Amino acid sequence: MFREALLSEGPRIMEMIDASKVIMAQKGIVQWNDDYPWLEDIEEDINNKDGYVYVEDNSIIGYVCINFNEQSDYNNLLEGSWLHSDNHYATIQRLVVDPSVTGKSYGSKMMSCIEEVVLSKGIHEIRLDTGVDNKPMIALARRNNFNEVGKIDSYGIERPVFQKFI
Repeated sequence: MFREALLSEGPRIMEMIDASKVIMAQKGIVQWNDDYPWLEDIEEDINNKDGYVYVEDNSIIGYVCINFNEQSDYNNLLEGSWLHSDNHYATIQRLVVDPSVTGKSYGSKMMSCIEEVVLSKGIHEIRLDTGVDNKPMIALARRNNFNEVGKIDSYGIERPVFQKFI
C-alpha cells in the first residue's frame, strides 16, 4: 500500500534514512550525510502533504517526497536540456527503501505508485536528480524509463537530472 505519511511515522522514516546513510557512506556515496536529510525535512514534507510511505504487512518499508513545486535548481541546466515541458511537473526527492529489504524491487514498485499519484493530480511529467556517485538511484531511474537529460548545480555539486513523461 502507498499512502500519505503521518507525522507520527517520522522516527521510522528516519530509521530507514539513517541506515541508508551508513550504507551510502560505506559505498563512497556522499549524497546524504550528517547534515541531510533531517527529521525536520521529513516533517516538512508530511506537513506539505508531499511525504508518502510504502507499507507492506503493516510495516513501512519505503518513503518518498513527491514535490509538486517548481524547483529553482532545474531552471538552468549546466549541460543538456529538458525534453518538451510545460513546467508542470512533480519531483521525486528523498526516496528511501529500508536496506533490510533491498533487492526485492520495492524501489520500482514505489516508482509505479509515484506515477499513479502524479497522474491523479493531472500532471504528466516527473523529474529527479541524484548524486553522480549514487549508482543505485541512477539504475532505478533508468530501469523505470527515466531519461538522463543533463546536469544541474545544486549547492555547488554537479548532479545528473532525469525526466519521464507519463
